[in-house]
Formats: sequence, structure tokens, C-alpha cells
Amino acid sequence: MEENENKALSKEEILAKSREENKSGDEREKQQYAIANSLGFSVGLMLAGIVVLISVICTDRLPVEVMFVVTAMQSVQALLIGVKVRRQRKLYLTVGIVECVLSVVFLILWILELCGVAL
Repeated sequence: MEENENKALSKEEILAKSREENKSGDEREKQQYAIANSLGFSVGLMLAGIVVLISVICTDRLPVEVMFVVTAMQSVQALLIGVKVRRQRKLYLTVGIVECVLSVVFLILWILELCGVAL
């Protein structure tokens, strides 16, 4: 009888550990979430590129607000990858820093444009 209780406890402990490990989702869910995020990011970048091209062609104006958003998104992505991934860390961190600087430049240009300062 005690053996069954010990087995039941060990099963309960195993189930408790399993629940704790899977609290934030299993690996398959995490992978699907990462793929969905990557696809959404890619579609967003393509749409932003189309908006930039159409704006430049139709209005002879570079939409710095769109460029600000795009470079900010890319800089965050590159910096996070550079921090978390060992492979090509220097490359990702360098690209992230350059894109972060570009993002600040586009932000400043946008603010100046909003204030009516002609460039």
C-alpha cells in the first residue's frame, strides 16, 4: 500500500514539475509564436518600404516618421539578437547601434519637420 502511495506522490511530483516547466508554453508554441512575430515584422517592413517609395515618388518627400519607426524596430531586433545569440554577436550589436543612431536622426528630422523648420 505504501509503495502505491510513493508511486502516486512521485507521479504528482512529476506532473507538478511538468506544469511548472510548461507554465509559459511548450517549445512548439514558443516556436510558432516566434515564426508569427517574424512574419508580422517582415510584412510590416515591406509595407513601410512601399509607403516610403510611394511617398518619395508622388510627393518628393522622404517620410521620416516611417523611417524612424522602421529603424527603431530594426535596432531593437538587432540589439536583442546581439545580446541573446552568441553567433555573430558583434555584427548584430554593431548593426543595432548603427540603426539606433539612424533612428535618433530620423526622430530629430521628424520633430524639426513638425516644428516647421525647413531643411
